[in-house]
Amino acid sequence: MQSSSIRRLAALFLLVPGLALCQEFRATITGLVTDASGSPVAGVKIAVNEISTNTAVNTTTDSKGEYNAPFLQPGDYTVTAKIDGFKEYVRKGLHLGAGDKVNIDIKLEIGNAAESISVSADVPLLNSENASVGQTISTKEVESLPLNGGTPLALAALASGVLATGQPGLIHPFDAGGAAGWSIGGSPSQTNEILINGSPDATWDGRLAYSPPKDAVMEVKINAFDSDAAFGHTGGGVLNQIMKSGSNDIHGSLFEQNQPNTTAANNYFNNKNGLGNPVTHYNQYGLTAGGPVWIPKVFNGKNKLFWFFAWESLKDSQPNTNISTVPTAAERNGDFSALLAVGSNYQLYNPASAVVNAAGVVTRTAYPNNIIPPSQISTIAKNILQFIPSANVTPAGGRADGFGNYGSTASTPDDYNNELGRIDYNMSERNRMFFDVRRTGYLQSKNNYYGNQTT
Repeated sequence: MQSSSIRRLAALFLLVPGLALCQEFRATITGLVTDASGSPVAGVKIAVNEISTNTAVNTTTDSKGEYNAPFLQPGDYTVTAKIDGFKEYVRKGLHLGAGDKVNIDIKLEIGNAAESISVSADVPLLNSENASVGQTISTKEVESLPLNGGTPLALAALASGVLATGQPGLIHPFDAGGAAGWSIGGSPSQTNEILINGSPDATWDGRLAYSPPKDAVMEVKINAFDSDAAFGHTGGGVLNQIMKSGSNDIHGSLFEQNQPNTTAANNYFNNKNGLGNPVTHYNQYGLTAGGPVWIPKVFNGKNKLFWFFAWESLKDSQPNTNISTVPTAAERNGDFSALLAVGSNYQLYNPASAVVNAAGVVTRTAYPNNIIPPSQISTIAKNILQFIPSANVTPAGGRADGFGNYGSTASTPDDYNNELGRIDYNMSERNRMFFDVRRTGYLQSKNNYYGNQTT
C-alpha cells in the first residue's frame, strides 16, 4: 500500500471518534489566581496532574488571572500553581467525577518559589458552572457496598430522586429491563438516558445494553436534572457509568460472591404442597488487572500507554416454582366426566359425528358422561402422555376437574460471562484517546417444568 493511502486511512481513523455520538463525561477545572491583596496574577503556570497515570494538563493564567483546564478524565488530581516571587501552591486529593465543572480559586502568598503551601481537598467542591442537579456514587461505594446481582447500575437507588420501578429481587448483569427500571425525578422508567463513559448504552426501548463487571466501574453518576444541552436524549434523568483504566502501577482485584444451596430454606407454599426445596445457588466471581504497557528493552508505556482488563462469570440457579394442570389418571384413559361437575360448558362432542341439519347448522353427538371410547384415543396422544407427569398436588379447594394439580420446583439456571479490555493512550499533552472491547456470553434454561425439555 502506498504511503499516501496509509496516511489517509490514519486520518480517517482519527476522525472516527469525533463522528461518534457521545456526551461529554470529562471534567473541567477553572478558577482565578490572586495575590494576598485580591489582585489577579497573570502568567501563573498551572499544572493539573492525574495521580495514577501522571497525566498532566498545563495551562497559564491570562491577563485577568483566570485559568481553564478542560477534558480531564474522572479521577484523583493534584493542582499546582507556580510563579516567581510567590510560594508554590499545591492542592492534593482532589477528586473529579464524570462531567464535573468545578471552580478552584487560588490565593498566592509572597515568598520563595521553593517554598510551598499545601491544601487538602476536604471541603466538598461546588459545581458553579451550570444548574445540573445530581449525585455521584464513588469508587469506594461501588467497591464496598453490596450490589443487588452484582450490577453496578443498581447503585442508582442510592441517589436522591431515584425510585426503583421493578419488582424486588435480583438484578443480574444481563437483566436489561431491571437494570434500567428507575424513575428519576418522577419520570417513567426506561425513559432515562443510559451512558457508559458518556456514550449511549441503551437499547431502542430504553433498557441497559451492556453492564460492565462491577470491579471495572470507577463511579456511577446520576443526574436527576441536567441543564447541559449535551444530555438532551432523555425524558427523565441521566445515568452514566464511568470505567476504570490502567495506571502507572500494576493493580488488580479478585472477587467472589457466593450463596450456597445448603443455606437456602424452602418456602412456605412449597412445604404446604409437599414440594421439595428447589436447587438454589448464586456464584459470581471475577478479576481485574491493569497497568502500563511494558515490553522489556523495547517499550516502556509509563505515563503514556496503559491497559486494563476485567472478567466476570456468573453461575446461578434461581427458584421458579410453578403450579399448572396435567391430565388426571381418569382423563389419561378418556374419562372426562369430572369436568361436568364444573359446568355444562365442558361437555365433549364426537368430532366424527358432525352433520348439517336443514337450517345449515352443524351439530355433533355428545359423548355420554364425557367419556371418550378407548378406540378413539389417538396413538399420538398416548405417546405424548408419556412425557407429561402425573398430578402431584391436591387442587386448591378440592376441585374435581384437577385444575392446579401439578407443582414444579424446576429452577432457572444461568451461565453468564463478561469480558472487557481497554487501552488508554496519552498521545500528547493536549491529545488523548482510549478504546475498549466488550464481549458477553449468556445461556439460560427456563420453564423446564416436566424435567424433560418438553415445556
